Parts: sequence; C-alpha cells; structure tokens
Amino acid sequence: MKYYLFLISYILYFIYLSINILPFGKKANSLTLDWIFKRKLVVKDANYEYKFHIPNWLTYYRAKSIFDKEPETIKWLGQIPKNSVLWDIGSNIGIFTVYAAKNGVTVVSVEPSFTNLEILHRNIILNELNEFVSIIPFGLGNRTSLETYFLSMSNLTWGGAHNSVGINVGYDGKPLTNPVEVKGIVYSVDDLLKLENIKKPNYLKIDVDGLELQVLKGAANTLLGVTSILVEVDRDFLQQKEGVTSFLKLNGFKLASETLDIHGTSNQIWGK
Repeated sequence: MKYYLFLISYILYFIYLSINILPFGKKANSLTLDWIFKRKLVVKDANYEYKFHIPNWLTYYRAKSIFDKEPETIKWLGQIPKNSVLWDIGSNIGIFTVYAAKNGVTVVSVEPSFTNLEILHRNIILNELNEFVSIIPFGLGNRTSLETYFLSMSNLTWGGAHNSVGINVGYDGKPLTNPVEVKGIVYSVDDLLKLENIKKPNYLKIDVDGLELQVLKGAANTLLGVTSILVEVDRDFLQQKEGVTSFLKLNGFKLASETLDIHGTSNQIWGK
C-alpha cells in the first residue's frame, strides 16, 4: 500500500514540475494551491457546525476524528462553563480550540509550529472566532529564555506533531530522530501573564509531546486560579508521568479520571 501511495505522490510531483515549466505553469500551480487551501470539512454535533481547512490527509484526519479520537477531551471541554478561559497548550491546527470557542469558552491557543500556525489561523477565521480566540505562537516551558526548537522532519507538515522546545525529547521520553534545530523564544505561563491583556486561565489543556511537566512548572503561580487540567502523559515516559503526578498533587490537584489509548498515551483530568 505504501508503495502505491509513494508512486502516486511521485507521479503528481512529476506533473507539478511539468506544468511549472509551461507558459503560465507557475500561475496554474498557484491556482491549484489556492484550491487546495479552500478545501474544507464541516462536522456537526447537536449544537454547532465546526469548519476546518484540510489541505492534506493529516488535517483531514484530525478534523474528521474530532469526536472519536479523544471523546474524553470533548466531554471535558463540553463541561467547561461558558465565558470561562481555557488555555489550549499545544493546539496543533485548532480542532479543540474551535470546539471550545464555539461552545462559549474564551480560548488562548498556544502553538509554536510554523506549519500548524497557518492552518490554526485559517480555522479561527473560517469559524468566525476572531474575537474569542487569542493565538500565542511560542513554545512554553519552565522558564522564559531563548531556546532550541527541535522539529521532527517526518512531521514537518500541516497537522504534524512530535516537536520539542528546549529539550530534545519526544512524547515517549526518547530523543527525536535527526530533528531540524532552530532558535526561538520559549515562555513560561507565569511570565506570559505579566503581559497586558492576556486572560488568566480557569482551565488548562496541555498536550506538548513529553514537555507537559516543564509547562506545569512554568505555571506554578497560575495554577492557583485553575479549576481543572487535562494533561497528556505516556506510560513509557515514567519520569514525566510521575513528575506530573507529584507536581499536581503538591499544588492541590486530585486525579479525577485517566483514559489510556492503545499506544500507551493517556489523558489525565485533574481537579481541585
């Protein structure tokens, strides 16, 4: 199957190159790209329509599986009272950001990946949520400093994941394989909130592929005003999982539920 997919992609790439050298070829390719970005998927529940740009298979998968891939996340988001403030840390292309904002929650959407930021912005605009979502285009960590961003080459596409900031580590605790390294600013949540007009969170959703503990440590003061936290951990990354547990208990949180998927990744929900 992979062979055929590779063959088809190679043929399409050859067609792209062939058209590119013809008169008006570059214009034709630009129009094709414009058409690709106009493709969208609309999913519905009992209350709203949620619209998503789907320029590739991964963005299509993320949008299509919004209610199926992490039903516990959808349930948790649906229980957040209207007008609360959610920080969606590691929002990717904004699937859960859009869902929460459509349901009356003010969202601060944090996503450092330059490939995902494009689609994230497009999805916010497409759903007319400009007034309800703020986008933070930086990585978060346990301190504010200039750090190295480690970008996974295999995921350097729209909807991709498994990147890291400050520490070369994946969701399972293992280093990323031959990542691209670039420099960028990493903020702590506590320091970000010293800036004007950034809303303090009542709820935190943290999915940052192995750096969840670093983000929590950088939000130590902020946690005083947080009601509930959904955090992703991995059973094979014991240092991270045990560290998250210890840190949240120390800060007055209790584990309310935990859902384990077939890959060993679990969403933990903590409350006070």
